[in-house]
Amino acid sequence: MTTTLPITLHNIPNISATFHAFYARLTNGQDLLHSGLDSTLQLHRAIFETTLGEVTGYVSEAVSDICRVAALRALEPKLVERAYSTLSLILRSMSASLLKPDSTSQTALRECWTAIKPYLSSEHKQYVRRCVADAWVGVIRKARGDGLSRLTTLLLENDAEGMEAVWAHSLRGAPGQLHSRALPIYDTLLDDLTARPNAEKTETIIKVTTSLVHHTSSSTIVPVVETVIQRLSTSSTSTAPILRVLSALLYTRKGKRYPEPMLRPTMVKLMETFPTFRNGGEDVSEWRKATLQAVVGSLTAGKLTQWLSPGVMFIEKFWDSIVSTHTSPTDSQSTEERFAFVNALIKLRWAGVEQFLIPHIAR
Repeated sequence: MTTTLPITLHNIPNISATFHAFYARLTNGQDLLHSGLDSTLQLHRAIFETTLGEVTGYVSEAVSDICRVAALRALEPKLVERAYSTLSLILRSMSASLLKPDSTSQTALRECWTAIKPYLSSEHKQYVRRCVADAWVGVIRKARGDGLSRLTTLLLENDAEGMEAVWAHSLRGAPGQLHSRALPIYDTLLDDLTARPNAEKTETIIKVTTSLVHHTSSSTIVPVVETVIQRLSTSSTSTAPILRVLSALLYTRKGKRYPEPMLRPTMVKLMETFPTFRNGGEDVSEWRKATLQAVVGSLTAGKLTQWLSPGVMFIEKFWDSIVSTHTSPTDSQSTEERFAFVNALIKLRWAGVEQFLIPHIAR
């Protein structure tokens, strides 16, 4: 090693090759406590913290090597901890360089993510998945503006197993709290879902949202609820996934974490998405299912105060909007859809069935 930065930078290719060769000799089952791994990891971290953007092209190899070594069978707990803390610190110190828009940085970012992804799968032990996810969280939280958008697009372009854990860790703060970067990150996720919806992405964000509900309280989850309902629109294509995310908020923990002050705005916003669809299409069918689910969820999460206002108008407008494709409001298909709505509320033991739904059924 050297004592001056210029000489270090000049020798970076040889230095990186030396680190790689050292890691490559480490295999499963070895006793590595006195192998020099601990000191090597500390030195490797120092190299990246000192040289920063000058070594962007070498970070992916380091990430790949450390991930492999940290997951070795029978590795001593002290070395496991050192390996993952080193991985986390390297990614955190290099995040600003990785998130730049130039091609070198974007290539390095993609290569780092490619090295990380396999260790999020169920093939690895839970502590491996958790530690790798926590390490990558540092990159997500450092991302801002266009950098966050580019990173989100990269992470969501394929259905990577364990992806929901990465996003969930990035959004969660102290017990019961959201992280300070949670809302910008969550907003970017919803923006991407609205712009480029697909089933896998929707399921990932539903899992992330469910995790947030379990982690937070009914007061700290309010900003998340607000940003979801703001994205509801009359477009069936873009709204169906958002409606499913809203349902995750309404149903998780039987709606007990859904903030009561947000129930009225939720119902009002949902009423704006009750257009009658007279043209066929798969997106319309998905919209109908997602809308019914969200409507039922908002009623079961509410109390008498919300059921009376705006609940009475809410139920009436939804009841009248259930008109099947190419049919009249009174035909059998429309009737079946209405009874599906009623049956869902009965199965969930909604207390307002007799008072608020019987008059509609009796017509």
